[in-house]
Amino acid sequence: MSIDKEEALQKIIKEIDDLGYKKQINLKTSDVSRILGVSNSTIEKWRKEGIGIDYNQVGGRIFYSKHSMAEWLLRTRVKTA
Repeated sequence: MSIDKEEALQKIIKEIDDLGYKKQINLKTSDVSRILGVSNSTIEKWRKEGIGIDYNQVGGRIFYSKHSMAEWLLRTRVKTA
């Protein structure tokens, strides 16, 4: 992984932490939807369509790591002129 990408990931993770999630290792669907400003059902739809954030499933519970969320945000970033 390039230094620039790692720096960008750490910057996004810090931004998530600064929103009040510093003590959390994993994020719930409701946390992710709050951070991104979309509904829980949108996060669930993206997950089912395979276009969402990588996640872990324990039993029936879904968890997102902050690192996975940061990677997804970098992957989906669209550069404009």
